[in-house]
Amino acid sequence: MSMFGSFGQLAGMMKDFQELKKKIEIMKQELAQMEFRGVSQDGTVTAVVSGDCFVRSIVSTAASPSPQATAEAVNQGIAQAKNAISQKISEATGGLPVPGLF
Repeated sequence: MSMFGSFGQLAGMMKDFQELKKKIEIMKQELAQMEFRGVSQDGTVTAVVSGDCFVRSIVSTAASPSPQATAEAVNQGIAQAKNAISQKISEATGGLPVPGLF
């Protein structure tokens, strides 16, 4: 293969990388707008977590919610968000793992 053929391949890879980078940025914006609700096992605490894994709110029907119930709700919401992140990454990369995105 000539030296110029290698440059052509490199240019093609750079173009593909730039397209993937754009897809990932769009995906991050979409995820930030999504909300996931986690509920404690006893049903007393509900946590709302964004698709970029930030807790937006915690609501309790108990006067004094237990720390365990709060943790359960938050962890459930985060788990749902992480699942959505994995699905979006898979869609954006065609199933290829890309470390360090989140």
